[in-house]
Amino acid sequence: MRVLIGVQLPLFVIATIITTIAAALLIPKLGLIAAALAVGLSNFAQLIGSMYIVGLAVRRLKNNITVE
Repeated sequence: MRVLIGVQLPLFVIATIITTIAAALLIPKLGLIAAALAVGLSNFAQLIGSMYIVGLAVRRLKNNITVE
């Protein structure tokens, strides 16, 4: 369980930083549409990060499985 928290926490911190920066830069210019774009960018970053983490976990599990 500790491993999941150790991997997920940086992912969520990065997603939060992306949301904050995107919102700060886009909302003054584009308003409510920019808020939706900022959330979309954050979700996309989280999706890519999650796919990477799952890929690493699957590779690690494949290497630990032994066929008798």
